Amino acid sequence: MRCIHWSQGSIRTFGILFWMAVSLGWVASLEAQPIGFAHSSSRLYELSLTEVGDLPWSATPTSTGGYTFAVAFAADDVLYAIARSGVDELATIDSSTGVFDFIGPITPSGNDLAVGDDGRLWMIGGGSLYGVDTNDASTLEVPLVDPNLSAIAFHQGTLYGIRSVSDPEGWTFDFVSIDPDLATYSVVSELTGYRFEDCYAEFPWAMDFDRHGGLWVVVAEYNATCILPSPSTGYFYYEDPSVGIPGPKRRRAEGAPIFLAGLAIRDRAPVVEVPTLKVWGLGILGCLLALGSWRRLSIARH
Repeated sequence: MRCIHWSQGSIRTFGILFWMAVSLGWVASLEAQPIGFAHSSSRLYELSLTEVGDLPWSATPTSTGGYTFAVAFAADDVLYAIARSGVDELATIDSSTGVFDFIGPITPSGNDLAVGDDGRLWMIGGGSLYGVDTNDASTLEVPLVDPNLSAIAFHQGTLYGIRSVSDPEGWTFDFVSIDPDLATYSVVSELTGYRFEDCYAEFPWAMDFDRHGGLWVVVAEYNATCILPSPSTGYFYYEDPSVGIPGPKRRRAEGAPIFLAGLAIRDRAPVVEVPTLKVWGLGILGCLLALGSWRRLSIARH
């Protein structure tokens, strides 16, 4: 009877270990991956933000032949954009088909958008912050004092931005938190890593956060001549923007067009998979451990 007692205990142990292994493997297989969306040359580009090195991408043709300056996701996965099709207009884009739905002309035009949890849309235009009506694209300026903003994004309900500050050696860029209702902002840190050498310059153009709080910044790069030609783009990544030190200093969407406008990050829907052989192997290992424990304990009891 004692052996039977320990056998039942071992079975319980095995069951716990086995299903813990399967569950962990199952959860791992369901982990969503962050994807960045940017636009250029009548294409909506999907950038994998989990890869090391240059950013792999895929492109979806879009229904406008004009330029797109900014993109941002709302909580319901509506992708807002500012697009030029004759005039600058606020629009939404179907991220799976690339179809634009134009809402109306927008003045001024902007280079970055952000949508709060409450559904309100905000825009940077000419360094200033604007609230945007998603019904008719009308705008209302937020009276911030000396804003000089170049990018904005929400994280955990707070609106953050990058503020450009001119100095004798070029520019510095402050990471700021913004209260648009009170029309105030406060400096969190200085974002470092930008270069200003002769006729070469790097400027933040757009930004967004991944679900872990990592900050991705689209960096416009002006090079080769003091006339400042059309810029190319890369991405700076700050694992902790409150520290202000970038990780991989520059990552590019290798092979994509020279300039990608905007950045909007969303998690890719997880793919439900049958637990892999590795997961089942962990379960079997738990079984063997349980049986080994049962055998030792049974011998000890006898």
